[in-house]
Amino acid sequence: MKDEKNNELNIEQLDQVNGGVIGDSMKDSDVLYKLGILKEEIGGSDLTFHWNTYSAKVDEAWKSIDIICVSHPTSPNEYFYQGKSITQDEAIQIAKNLMIKGPQIKDIQKPF
Repeated sequence: MKDEKNNELNIEQLDQVNGGVIGDSMKDSDVLYKLGILKEEIGGSDLTFHWNTYSAKVDEAWKSIDIICVSHPTSPNEYFYQGKSITQDEAIQIAKNLMIKGPQIKDIQKPF
């Protein structure tokens, strides 16, 4: 990861990033993986060193449950549900509720 002047970040700066906004995507990936929405575990080093690839996987997992997540490496992530801006905690609660609720009768196809 590089700072705005394209200098490599030292370990103290990486710790600040991991505890801050990359931490949003780390928390998302942990929750989404545990709920079975994200199919692979994505760690801090994945996001730190391969941001574009792994943040896109987290965003796609959100999208699969109709939550739009706009991930940012240097500012907080943005979340949207049904056209409204929501917080990360609200997005996580929606995901948990959807996974507990499961498929509805109307969503199950008839066998014939």
